[in-house]
Amino acid sequence: MFSQHDLQAPRAQWLSMMTTNPNKPGPAKGKRRGRSIALIVVAVLFVGIAAVGIGSEFYLRNRVSDCMAQSLSQSVGSDVAVSMSRKPMLMQMVDGKTPWVEVTSMGDRLGDADGMHMDLRLEGVHSFDDGEIATTVERSTADITWSAPGILATLQRQGVLAVVTAVEPRPADQTLGIQIVGAILSVTVAPSVQNEAINLEVTDANLLGIGIPRELPQAIIQTIGDGLSEFPLDMKPTNLTVTGEGIELRLEGGYTEMERAEMTGEEVTCSLF
Repeated sequence: MFSQHDLQAPRAQWLSMMTTNPNKPGPAKGKRRGRSIALIVVAVLFVGIAAVGIGSEFYLRNRVSDCMAQSLSQSVGSDVAVSMSRKPMLMQMVDGKTPWVEVTSMGDRLGDADGMHMDLRLEGVHSFDDGEIATTVERSTADITWSAPGILATLQRQGVLAVVTAVEPRPADQTLGIQIVGAILSVTVAPSVQNEAINLEVTDANLLGIGIPRELPQAIIQTIGDGLSEFPLDMKPTNLTVTGEGIELRLEGGYTEMERAEMTGEEVTCSLF
């Protein structure tokens, strides 16, 4: 037989278990909560640092691009848009090296040439804070398009060539038909690249439908070629194509040095400091 004490002991233990607070956290649960808080803090710090880094990169890139665009626009005679290599700007600031820079002319005019558009790419750009040389470029290329209406408008501002009344591109035989004083004088010109220069050869000329010697119109037309003999960054023409719209010209250049420019007596610098 069990005594009354033996029967009361299990009952006391059972009551003790029932009255224990089930919401009281154990040691393991407290550790997990602390670890979660630490991970949240680390994540917040990481996101904050990343946001600051992205914001700084965006600000520096826009500032340098805008500065370069303002400087180059005066050199090429047109508003330009500048895009740069994705190499982080802070690294470019430290070593002064930019893998590439692309420059696109805006609007419908380049310098004194109406209807001309340029896409320029500079590779291996190295900038210097001091000295006469501001920038060196390892290699440069440019693709230029010049529309027939633009060629006509440009020629009409060139003194004796103001009498030019029409320019007709003829891609079939890679020539330009030029009419002077209406259709009184018609000249056919074959543009090409020879010895790293643009050559304009008069292949046919007639006055009121009657053939005339080509020497006289050749001397006039050559003034156009003389105006296309110098290009920025010592680039040279490598290919010229007559299209249905006008002319497409390819320029290429090697290593070149650019001196520090000045505007209104002050040096142009795109330094961030």
